[in-house]
This record gives sequence, C-alpha cells and structure tokens, in this order.
Amino acid sequence: MSKRNRLDRQKALEKEKAGQELDSKASKRFMNKEPLLFMLIKLIMLASFVYSGFFYGGVTVVGVYTGAMTVTEKGALTLSSANVMLIGILLMLIGLVLVFLKRYIVSFILSISGVLLFLYVAYERVIKFAAGRVSASGDLNPQTKYMLWYYPIAVFAAGAFAFLIIKIVMTVMKNKRIRKIKDNAPTKSIIDE
Repeated sequence: MSKRNRLDRQKALEKEKAGQELDSKASKRFMNKEPLLFMLIKLIMLASFVYSGFFYGGVTVVGVYTGAMTVTEKGALTLSSANVMLIGILLMLIGLVLVFLKRYIVSFILSISGVLLFLYVAYERVIKFAAGRVSASGDLNPQTKYMLWYYPIAVFAAGAFAFLIIKIVMTVMKNKRIRKIKDNAPTKSIIDE
C-alpha cells in the first residue's frame, strides 16, 4: 500500500470520526436528559392545548367560518373575532413546539400572547353572550359549560410561566457558577515575572 493511499484512508477516517462527533453533539443537545417533572409539565401543557385550544377553539373557529355559529346580535362571534381566536391558537401551537425544543423564553412570550387572545375572544364573545341567554335544555347558566371548554387553557399558560421561571433560575445559577470559577481561578504570581 502506498503512502498516498494510507494518507487518503487516514483522512477519510478522520472525516468520518469528525462527522460522528458532530452527529453525537447534535443528538446530545436534542436528546439531553431532562427531569421527569419537565416532561410531565410538557404533557400537561399539550393535553390542555389539545382539549381547550385545539378542539374547542377549533370547533368555535370552524363553526364561525362555516356559518354554524355566526350570530348577528351584539357581542356574538363574528368573523374578525374568529380570526383573533385562530391567531391565538396558532401562537399557542408555536409556543408549544418551542417548549419541546427547549426555547422557553420565546415560548413563554408566544404562549401568553396566544392565551390572552384566545381567552379574550372566549370571554368577551362567547361566555358573556351565553350569560344572558337560556340554553335549549332550559339551563339558566349555559356559560358554565363554555367556561369548562375554554378556561383549561390557563393550565397551558401556567406551564409556560413555570418553564420561564425554571429558565431564569437555571441561567442565574449558571452565571453564579461561572463567576465562582473565575473568582477562584489561580492567578499568575507576581514573583514569577
């Protein structure tokens, strides 16, 4: 085997090893082990989003777009309020994806914005409107049914807030640890100069 072939083989092995190291670094970053509590909070956020935001919010938006829920009385759902609710749902969905990607600060901002838009439309356009009506079954307080549909999204907001607090605490602890290492680092002796 010539020297050229050995060098080419060695370079190929080095490139392969470097590629494996990059893959392992990326996979370690993505699959970094996190506490079970984090995964539990993420699953609770996902469940509350699917139940309240995706299903009941989606039913409301689709109902308005198809004309099944459009009421012309003052305070009822309109196309613009359905658009606002849809924007809120999409912001919460992006925030949920960012939580799973461990981008907690941006996720908090998007999630809270989405929850506020969603709850504003749910409260102002649906729950307040239902409070003044009697349901088809004769129930004098049909708004409680709507509250059970829309208000569980507050659990989603609480989860986003919890992750924001966790991120802030972790950042402060990391900065303290770095500062402690710098403060306790050995210095050059004056005598050696």
